[in-house]
Amino acid sequence: MIIRKISKVLGFCVAGWWFCCLLLMLALKLALDRGLGTKQRSRNGFHAQTGYHIGFARVHRAFSLVRPELYFDRLELRSKE
Repeated sequence: MIIRKISKVLGFCVAGWWFCCLLLMLALKLALDRGLGTKQRSRNGFHAQTGYHIGFARVHRAFSLVRPELYFDRLELRSKE
């Protein structure tokens, strides 16, 4: 009887922990998607910081254990001239 109650409480705790982890991952994904914004904002930000023009087809956002990362498809970097 007591073992059933303990296992039931433990099961709810584990399920709650997994649910919280999933919500945290969803919030992180939404923050990454929202933080970078559109392609044009990315291009303008890169141009403002470096002075080079950048072109790309798609950008993928990821969050590693160290830092946020961006992956570009068909990247094209043009000089100032």
